Amino acid sequence: MTLNRILAAVDGSPNTEVVLAHTAELARAMPNAEVHVVHAVEVALVGGVEAGVVPLTVSLVEEKKYVQRVAEELAEKIGRAVLPHLRVDTAWHGIVQTATDIQATLLVVGTHDRRGLSRLLLGSVTDVVVRSAPCAVYVARARAHREDVPSVEPPCADCLAKRKQSGGKEYWCDRHREPHGRGHVYGDSREGYGAGATFFTESE
Repeated sequence: MTLNRILAAVDGSPNTEVVLAHTAELARAMPNAEVHVVHAVEVALVGGVEAGVVPLTVSLVEEKKYVQRVAEELAEKIGRAVLPHLRVDTAWHGIVQTATDIQATLLVVGTHDRRGLSRLLLGSVTDVVVRSAPCAVYVARARAHREDVPSVEPPCADCLAKRKQSGGKEYWCDRHREPHGRGHVYGDSREGYGAGATFFTESE
């Protein structure tokens, strides 16, 4: 039997909270899985080796405290031990190498959602990790409608109300129950065809 190992990548940014929230949900759904967190630190030395010794030492002490604290906080949320890892490496390589070393089965990463020139110049750690990871990668983001993606509509308030009212037995409001024009694209209409569904289920 393969032992599941979840590895969450953290970086100290506000996005870390999103990563940890998703990791906690996944860990609760997999109660027998080991849970790990990794923090990759890329330290740039200025001048000669001697000039970089003290700043490097101080930095790593603080970074070690940070990743240990994150592991303890996550452990408290999920009710079991979390193993911390600190890598002195580029972000993407440190994350992927740790996933490889511990034989992770699921890697949880966040995204800073860079766009345009910023993404072109700086690249995306998440993009490289997804392409290079030795296991499945879960990209965690806050659950909210993306205003910066104009072609994607927010969920229909009437459909959400119908779903809540029916306890998930009905997915669509009256307006979206029948196929028409450019409808919503979802996987299963449950009680009917559902506008724009990718596949259809006949109602009984």
